[in-house]
Amino acid sequence: HERAVLAELFWPELPEAAAFNNLSKALGQIRKVFKQSKDGLQAGEATRHTVQLSRSPAWRFDANSFTQLVEGTQAAADTADCISLLEQATDLYRGEFLAGLSLEECQTFDGWLLLQRENLMLMAREGYQRLADHYLDQGDFEAARNHAQNELALDAWHEEAHRQLMRALAGIGLRGDALAQYESCRDILHHDLGLEPERTTRALYEQIKTGQVETEAYSQAVATQPPAAGLPKRLLQLVGRERELEKLKQALADPTCRLISLVGTCGVG
Repeated sequence: HERAVLAELFWPELPEAAAFNNLSKALGQIRKVFKQSKDGLQAGEATRHTVQLSRSPAWRFDANSFTQLVEGTQAAADTADCISLLEQATDLYRGEFLAGLSLEECQTFDGWLLLQRENLMLMAREGYQRLADHYLDQGDFEAARNHAQNELALDAWHEEAHRQLMRALAGIGLRGDALAQYESCRDILHHDLGLEPERTTRALYEQIKTGQVETEAYSQAVATQPPAAGLPKRLLQLVGRERELEKLKQALADPTCRLISLVGTCGVG
């Protein structure tokens, strides 16, 4: 980095000579701190015009590693390599870059910091989105749910993440939770942005509500599982149970009926 740029970045309110003097003092303090470390590392390399951090294998920056892993997905040979890199990258992401750091009266630095935070957050959000899509395609709905939830923790307005979470919950068999997620999405968009969910989101809600998404996804997940002992195989998709519901109402109204058992596939509702 150019010394002049750093001086202007951190001490914009001072005359140039005073800003350069502060920079020299700060660099001296940094060297002193690192010389006191157990490895006795040299922190930086400085000339009259430039400053840089020493190139050392001892340094490790999670932000740099995160960026390199995400960029590495572009050259990944196959899907498995891409997913592995994304998993490693998102595992490194710990939230807001330099959280809690702000320099008073240093708008240039704060502007730079805001841009870095936004870029890293967007990279993480895209990583979570790609992972959620992958696991939805693979039928691993629990993994998809985790990544979609992480995605929403970064950006609650990201409607695609709400849809991913709805699909994952429906795939697990939690249709009620999937429908509740739609309501949460609608409330957030309406309250914060004055918007309604997109047509795609509303269509997905109706599909889950009528059992279309749940039946398709969940039937794939349980198709290879052996039936529990003593219970028959599931032969038909669960669509309507008007006759069973009527029998249930009659049993509930019967004062001599002491026990009612409802037996079905887990998550069937």
